[in-house]
Amino acid sequence: MNTFSMNIAITISHAYVPYAYTLLLSLPAHDSAKFQVYVLHRDLTDEDCNVLSSLSKLYDIHVHFICVPVSFSEAFTDTSAPAETCFRLCLPALLPDTLDRILYLEADMIATASLMPLYTLDFAGKKAACTTDASGNISASVLLLNLPLLHDTPDYPSVFRHALADSFDVHNIFRTSICREDLLLLDSLEYNLSATAAFSQYGLHAATLPDNVRLLHYTGEKPWHGDHLHNDLESLWWNYAKKSPYYPALLEQTIKGMILGTNVITYISNIQKEHRQLTAIVDQYQTLLEKLS
Repeated sequence: MNTFSMNIAITISHAYVPYAYTLLLSLPAHDSAKFQVYVLHRDLTDEDCNVLSSLSKLYDIHVHFICVPVSFSEAFTDTSAPAETCFRLCLPALLPDTLDRILYLEADMIATASLMPLYTLDFAGKKAACTTDASGNISASVLLLNLPLLHDTPDYPSVFRHALADSFDVHNIFRTSICREDLLLLDSLEYNLSATAAFSQYGLHAATLPDNVRLLHYTGEKPWHGDHLHNDLESLWWNYAKKSPYYPALLEQTIKGMILGTNVITYISNIQKEHRQLTAIVDQYQTLLEKLS
């Protein structure tokens, strides 16, 4: 039995349960801790809750469900993104007062190394720790919250309605709710590395992922989306997904997307068209050179 407890928060809908299950499977692979997982939701079924709770039979993972009150969830109904993506902003108001800190993770991530250095981080009086996006803006994808300093946040629903009326997304709302001076900025390459960027920009592969990358984030196209160009960093996600009860359904979903989708075919057709155009240009220059020689 592990004596060190790590509080984890996720906010998910019924549709995201299989991906959240996969994320949770990745946590004990890298840390010996008792994981207290708080799931904020509004539509999980009894079966969803039972499946997630069953993780405690295999691992030291204990799941607690918090159904977000209508007064909170209705504040996000006008946003184009699912309301669940904004529930992270309600964590200080809805979590038990006994918690001193919690690590929020988006469900389309996996841990690839120990999260202990992040979880035990000294806040140094700051309210939260987070990463930044590619443009240097504050990101709310990974949040370590110093809860005692956040319980005095003003009326959440009214604040969120006002922000959403100004077309703010969840990251913008978080940026405006906490001053940058109250935040510890984390290394994004270590704690929020986009799998797409890791492959396309940094040339990383599953076998060459640096040891200091602790959280791999499948932004944009997901491993379970069949109709896109895949890379081998997705195999790290599938290594955990295959241990879940959702594995057969995930495989079927992905293969169906590969068979019926048109994005990859369109991509290849565009490359072939571009190749023909470039070949025609080269031929024109070749003809011109022959006339000049």
